[in-house]
Amino acid sequence: KFMTWLTTVSSHQPYYYSSIEGDKYLDLYEDLNIKKDLKRYKSKLKILDNALGILLEGLKAKGILDDTVIVMYGDHYPYGLSTSTINSVLDYDTSVDYEAERVPFVIYNSEIKSQTFDEYTSYINILPTIANLFDLDYDPRLYMGTDLLSKDYESLVVFADGSWKNEYAYYDASKSDIKYLTDKTYTIEELQAINESIDMKIKMSSLAIKNNYFNYLYNSLNDEKLDTNNNNTTTTINKNTTKNNPSKIDVHIIKLFKFIFISLLNIFYSPYL
Repeated sequence: KFMTWLTTVSSHQPYYYSSIEGDKYLDLYEDLNIKKDLKRYKSKLKILDNALGILLEGLKAKGILDDTVIVMYGDHYPYGLSTSTINSVLDYDTSVDYEAERVPFVIYNSEIKSQTFDEYTSYINILPTIANLFDLDYDPRLYMGTDLLSKDYESLVVFADGSWKNEYAYYDASKSDIKYLTDKTYTIEELQAINESIDMKIKMSSLAIKNNYFNYLYNSLNDEKLDTNNNNTTTTINKNTTKNNPSKIDVHIIKLFKFIFISLLNIFYSPYL
């Protein structure tokens, strides 16, 4: 078994200037009525597409493609292209309601049936989703995200300024204004509940970073394991000594064993920073 995380900059800007990757496949798009910078972007995407093909063929040749899961997503839209250029090849307007932030997210395995999900989500939900798909033993308290495939997942994406969007509405936090996308509407109480929850999560996220919360939690969880293990060890040894009046030797043995045990646990459970 193996796991690897890769990032590619093959399709990264600039697109306005000539480059090896940007010009390599320009001939494939010479008949398209689009700007030159967009053609260079497509040329760079072709390089990424070729790399994916090499990866898939390599996994297939080794006989491990069916036992491999590929998770792929874009980190942002192509900043090097103007809004008008991007809009010229899309069927929606990227200049409004954070529409430019829509990026692809794919979970691929050659053995699973293809499905398309329309729910709104963001990067924080990727790890919990993958962890549950693989049935990993992980502590959900360490993650603010939610498994996308769980029954209680709420379709919603939150932006840095507190604005949010789902299939029903877009809420602009800077203007305290909501724009409905369907006939469904929210009551004032429902909107207040959503915004209070988002505000709390943003504050918690900021405080977690500021106060190094996860390091504190990691150490606390290890201390909890340590205390539990020590109590179990002491109970077991006491059962083998005099029930009501253990000897001084027994007491010293217990203390010595606890010291050795704590030392070993400190070695095995110390945070690796």
